[in-house]
Amino acid sequence: MAAKLGQITKLKGSENYQGWAIMAQAYLLREGLKGAILSADNTQDRIQEKALADIILICEYDTANHIQACTNGFEAWKILKDLYNANGFTSKYLLLQQFFQASQSDFESVKAYISKLKSILNNLATQELVMPEIAIIAYLLQNLNSKYNAFVSQVTQSLRVDPKAYN
Repeated sequence: MAAKLGQITKLKGSENYQGWAIMAQAYLLREGLKGAILSADNTQDRIQEKALADIILICEYDTANHIQACTNGFEAWKILKDLYNANGFTSKYLLLQQFFQASQSDFESVKAYISKLKSILNNLATQELVMPEIAIIAYLLQNLNSKYNAFVSQVTQSLRVDPKAYN
């Protein structure tokens, strides 16, 4: 079964670039278009135009604005990589900002909240920035709403008795 563009989460920015790039490359490979993002010289069978169209279609509108003037897939891929493949301070700063601004009240469920935090932490880890486990647990517990006070008490008590209780 062929992959479909709609199955790939659209690129939002640095927050999901790492995962998006993996999925986008796999899709382009399956469609026979991966060569377009490897070399600007690869122009057979309109590969550059097809790759460009697919890349634009798997970007959110604001992100696609950065590549709207591109004429080929290679150029678009390079621009997105340069913008969002965060290796520098700015990318780490933006991810940390997202992490510390995340609050359970911003999400439909605790599961969605934790999933978002895990996604941000995974992106930070790919940039070799790993937060201490105790800081992650403390931050997550601090931002749960009052409905979870009993749970927070239980977790903190368990950690007092055994600091490795939730490893």
